[in-house]
Amino acid sequence: MRILILLCLIVLIGTVNAQLTIVNTPVINAYAAVTGVDFCNNAMALANNAESNFSIGDKVLIVQMKAAELFTTQNSAFGSVADYRSAGSYEFNEVKSINFGSISGLQFENTLLHAYDVSGKIQIIRIPQYQDVRFDATLTAIPWDGAIGGILAFEASGNVELQADIFLDGIGFRGGEFSNDANCYATSGGFQGYSCVNADNCGAFKGEGLGLAYDNQLKGRGRNAMGGGGGNDHNAGGGGGANGGHGGRGGDNDLNTQFCDGQGGFGGERNSMGLSNNRFLMGGGGGAGDSNNGTGTAGARAGGSLFIKASSLSSNGFQINANGLDADLASVDGAGGGGAGGTVILEVNTFMDALTVNVTGGNGGDISDNTNCPGVGGGGGGGTLWIQQTAAIPNITFNANGGLKGEYTSNLCSGLDLFAEDGDAGEIVFDYLPVIASEEFIATEVSAGTGAIICVGEATPLTALVTGSAASNFSWNLNGDLVSTQNDLDVSPTTAGLNEYIAQAEWQVFGQQCLVEEIVSIIVRNPDITIVASPTSPVEVGDPVFLNAVIAPASQNYTYAWNPNYVMPNDDRNAVVEPLESANFCITVTDEIACAKTECVFIPVILPPTGAPDAFSPNGDNVNDVFKILTEPILEQTAFKIYNRWGDLLYESDIVFEWNGTVDGVEQNPDVYIWVAEYTHRNTGEHSRQEGYVTLIK
Repeated sequence: MRILILLCLIVLIGTVNAQLTIVNTPVINAYAAVTGVDFCNNAMALANNAESNFSIGDKVLIVQMKAAELFTTQNSAFGSVADYRSAGSYEFNEVKSINFGSISGLQFENTLLHAYDVSGKIQIIRIPQYQDVRFDATLTAIPWDGAIGGILAFEASGNVELQADIFLDGIGFRGGEFSNDANCYATSGGFQGYSCVNADNCGAFKGEGLGLAYDNQLKGRGRNAMGGGGGNDHNAGGGGGANGGHGGRGGDNDLNTQFCDGQGGFGGERNSMGLSNNRFLMGGGGGAGDSNNGTGTAGARAGGSLFIKASSLSSNGFQINANGLDADLASVDGAGGGGAGGTVILEVNTFMDALTVNVTGGNGGDISDNTNCPGVGGGGGGGTLWIQQTAAIPNITFNANGGLKGEYTSNLCSGLDLFAEDGDAGEIVFDYLPVIASEEFIATEVSAGTGAIICVGEATPLTALVTGSAASNFSWNLNGDLVSTQNDLDVSPTTAGLNEYIAQAEWQVFGQQCLVEEIVSIIVRNPDITIVASPTSPVEVGDPVFLNAVIAPASQNYTYAWNPNYVMPNDDRNAVVEPLESANFCITVTDEIACAKTECVFIPVILPPTGAPDAFSPNGDNVNDVFKILTEPILEQTAFKIYNRWGDLLYESDIVFEWNGTVDGVEQNPDVYIWVAEYTHRNTGEHSRQEGYVTLIK
């Protein structure tokens, strides 16, 4: 019995250990920058062949890092968010395939939820999946570089155990870069505006935020959404970045003169959309201080972002840190603003012990000048904590204080702030629900068969099947023209050769036009037949006529038959006929699938001549008393007319075809008269006319 219990314990311990993953590496995520979005195929193209860092079945986090539309009016609202658009939109999805079609990137298992915008920086993060996991090394993420990084994310179905801190300080949005410019923007007063181009020496660079101003490195005291504004020319301080709390304003420069008194950068704008509409937004970077002596300081970076999903979390006294950085000390130029605290999302059911979360804003840069009083930096705003619970959790200590405005370390400026401000505290948000793509994506496909070969005049069915998760509009098209919107129909094309019917499904996803099509080839057997007859002029009865049928396209599979059947040879496209009368001579061409086509040529034959006497004597002796035409048996006379030499009609009949030399019973004088006869060919129905002269004698 003891042996059995011991074996059971060994098996149980082995099972538990098998579920525990021990992690000793600081960076556990893979990152990819998105260069294109194919909503039609539910796929994204990636930069730098980053798809090689992912596998089919990987769970991923897709985040729109920027893309907000900002106000650009030159007033204090400059740089505030006019429309968040897709900025901060995110979702959890799964890799369905890699390098899908023409996309060098990833296709996703479930339909994308948002209208992602490549111009606003999209990144994809692979999320490691654990059961029970223990982190023995300090976890972090790669710093945000303008395309990827700044976010740490992982999931555990069991317990997460920390044996070191999570450290995300200063890896979020970047602070405004340091720039050293000439003394003054103008001859006096300095630059008073809110934004200017890079080449101008109007002020310092803004911190990075949801807008794209940082990418263009625009300067000036107007904010960049959550990014702090740069200090204006001359020597003003930069504003602090923002997240859950506003960033503090940077200090003005006080030269104690009216010459180039610079104005401090505005603090970044609080992340109101993220808190109320479940957007995944990083804190903003601080704006830089204006510098002309090379001693100003850059804006500080914001804290990064963290996402943890777990059944439980054991901190063991270790902390989560995503603080904004402090700006550096400046001497005789303006100081940079502090970075904002980061964003921490904890989708954790149970916190096993006390946990401290630090997302404080960084302090604005101090000034050590003992001659003048340049502007100090504004403090960064505090960050944000999201939890799924509906109220605060007692054993979570949340530190989200705003950073302090910079100070003057010299006696000359001691006690001044020159409008500089501390950053506001961040906040905690409850009832977090993750945005998870859950509708399975099934690529739209059109199956329409392989086509057919038909005879001209025949009908053939077209049948198309459209599958996929998108609701699409179907149509058949031929040569760019709409044929039908029905999936199944019969068609009877008449154009010889290839007829390409295109079955296509069309739809739109977030304004992107989508099209899938399949071509069905219907080949119509309708050869072009031209019969060349030689000679082409009318022939006498029995004269030979050579017939040559020119057929395109040519085929060795054709069989031939001439009609009438006295054309010889009757079964060759080249033949000879001795026509007895004017008639159509036709060839029927038949191919290997019994498609037949007939073409004819008309051969005119000179009608046989008729006989007519050149004189008659209507004297009652019963010899040559009437004039009439001797007609060939194949001709049927249909009319008979007599005219005098002056063209007067004397006699006409379509029944009696002879003249006795009288008109209305009156005998006509001896003279030369004109006769006209008309005939119809008994076989062909061809009409002919003949005329001549006859002499009436006594």
